[in-house]
Amino acid sequence: MVNPFQSRTDAKSIYARINLQEITSRPERGSADDFERAHEESCLFHIVGTKDAFLQEINEAYKLGVPVRRVNEETLSRKLKQQGFVSPALAEIKGLESNEDSWLAIAIELRNHGTHRSHIPRKFDVGGEENGRVVFQNPLTGTYMEETISEFLTTCLHNMTALLQKLRATLP
Repeated sequence: MVNPFQSRTDAKSIYARINLQEITSRPERGSADDFERAHEESCLFHIVGTKDAFLQEINEAYKLGVPVRRVNEETLSRKLKQQGFVSPALAEIKGLESNEDSWLAIAIELRNHGTHRSHIPRKFDVGGEENGRVVFQNPLTGTYMEETISEFLTTCLHNMTALLQKLRATLP
């Protein structure tokens, strides 16, 4: 039986992909204009939203009964523990979130930074071999990323898609 929340999780991935296609299909890529920044932030919003929507799938799969508006990693963990369950999917998500070097932790931090605090910091390479290259600055560490912004977003979306496929297989 298909989890009724799965279509919403899948939709979030589709929305992220649409935003990424908008970014990568423009000739002005790397301009950091409002169009580009809006799509980058939206892409991050939907990538992280994919993970958040998947938490609803965990709640449903284990029949935990946590109200939809209260579903998050901590409420699911408490409810699972109370009912004597262990969710490998939730454990893996929490592990990625707690490792500040993981793609998911960085994506969450960038999403939070852009949504709640300020613009997402970036570096523009001018001149030399890297001319025109634009990368995010990790707000957690202050370091600049190795991947360009579109490469990082592509990696995150690919990783999220692979993670979902793997973790769905662990649900009851």
